[in-house]
Amino acid sequence: RLTATDAAGNTSPVTIVDGMYDDPPVLTILNPKPFRALKGVALVSWSAKSANSRPLQKVSLSYRKGNGAFISLPIDPTQDHYSWDVSSFAQGKDYELKLSATDGIASATAVADFSIDTVPPTVTSFTVAHPVLGPRDVLRASGSAADSLSGVEYVEFSLQDTATHSPIKDSDWNTALITKGFLATATDFSITYPTQLNDGTYQLVVRAVDAAGNNSPTVSKNITVDTTPPHIGSFTITEGGAHVLPDNQGVVSVY
Repeated sequence: RLTATDAAGNTSPVTIVDGMYDDPPVLTILNPKPFRALKGVALVSWSAKSANSRPLQKVSLSYRKGNGAFISLPIDPTQDHYSWDVSSFAQGKDYELKLSATDGIASATAVADFSIDTVPPTVTSFTVAHPVLGPRDVLRASGSAADSLSGVEYVEFSLQDTATHSPIKDSDWNTALITKGFLATATDFSITYPTQLNDGTYQLVVRAVDAAGNNSPTVSKNITVDTTPPHIGSFTITEGGAHVLPDNQGVVSVY
């Protein structure tokens, strides 16, 4: 209801104006996550929901590099994902993805910055605290990794028994602790492996993975586990013409 009053105190007739408030759609870009990277054929996914009973009339996805114009992608608006081939895209950190939708009254957009990265990271240093482990020792190691573009997202390690010569499977990899530089160009990591190991020789293998999923070349160190105490071998004692001769099994012969 609207009225107007002039300086003399005269009031206009009441005017009724109909209005409508409509909550905008709720949009979320699920992949890529903010400041992550893509390579090759990448899966882009999103969530687009109406905030009320009005159905979404249009969902669109577009991208740009730098400050350029947004380029539309041929998505199916009834789906929530799109397989996107970015293998021909130039590497860079200045890409932006935009998701837009409307319910016919209100509109909304969601944006996510991402990189194109096809260059793998590197493990720049790797040290094992004690390469020979006794019965009460814990395997500990540390190192650093680097990635020039999207940054190191995580470091993985695998402990392999050298006697088996088995290739490393995907399930063999464990995640190291990032102690400094998550998604940074320089990252520090540490490894603690408290599980008891059988005596033998092992190979501790590490690799770094960047935000685009590129794997670094592996770096490895040899580990020896020795929990068996030593024993004295055979010896001879001669006293007054008697000879005591234990063998390497501890059996004593006297003659």
